[in-house]
Amino acid sequence: MIPKIHHILSAAECEQIITIFEESKITQTYRDTQILPYKNDKILKDLYKNFNIEVLLKPDAMQIVKWPTESKMDPHIDPNDKYAVVIYLNDNFEGGATIINNSMVKPRKGYGVLFKGGKLKHSVTKITKGVRYTVAIWYV
Repeated sequence: MIPKIHHILSAAECEQIITIFEESKITQTYRDTQILPYKNDKILKDLYKNFNIEVLLKPDAMQIVKWPTESKMDPHIDPNDKYAVVIYLNDNFEGGATIINNSMVKPRKGYGVLFKGGKLKHSVTKITKGVRYTVAIWYV
């Protein structure tokens, strides 16, 4: 399955989720990113509507991720994941493209990309300026 991209969130919804993250006092650090566990049933229903895959209604993990300047993720496969979804909450930064199976997905605010994380090698290029925010969702 090649990556599939759809518009998922409005600009206002993206800003609201970033605000939820920034106002939270319970973020965790993972590698060089900050994460906040998060669940949003509207997003899950919109993913199902756009991608028509029933399992997308029941994620194993969902979180808001803040990627500061210099953050990146090396190429890898997540062997236990059936699907992965990345929704871009902003695009006012430099770098931070998602590479999936040698295809570059340029972040666009409000858009989500679905791919088979357990089969396709994926990475994130270094954020060279600004901060990248995403909603990441995994399905085992």
